[in-house]
Amino acid sequence: MSKKALYIRTSKTGSSTVAHWCKEFQIPTTKNTVGLEEKDNLEKLNYHFKEDHFLFYSIRNPYDRAISCWHQCIASNWKDESFTFEEFLDLDFQDSVHEHMRTHIIPLTEYLGPWIDKVNYVIRLENFLSCMKRLSDELEIPYKDPGKHYVGGY
Repeated sequence: MSKKALYIRTSKTGSSTVAHWCKEFQIPTTKNTVGLEEKDNLEKLNYHFKEDHFLFYSIRNPYDRAISCWHQCIASNWKDESFTFEEFLDLDFQDSVHEHMRTHIIPLTEYLGPWIDKVNYVIRLENFLSCMKRLSDELEIPYKDPGKHYVGGY
């Protein structure tokens, strides 16, 4: 029997790949297009925490994530192509006009807030496959290769 769990989605950390893997095992996830303080996310977090379910999220090397976030800003037309990496680093993340943009560029420590240290496991994108194998063991489910995953560095 597998453990009850919740995946706290964190943008630009392989979260789409992990979310697809979770769906296959019927593991619920938070939304990463809105903040964790948003009603649906907060209700999920509070419920799973109160029930002592297995909580986990994913992280990525901060430099690699920053570059990926900057690329996302341009690819999503949140900023134009002339927007430099230096300008990105000077952004006030809290003042982003688009909530989806904010959740994709805000530092993970700010996004996770009080939940940062209330989890049972952290997936490191740089060790993705070994982390996913360990997570499968922790959740008492058979290991299945999560498929498409991005572990490239900049």
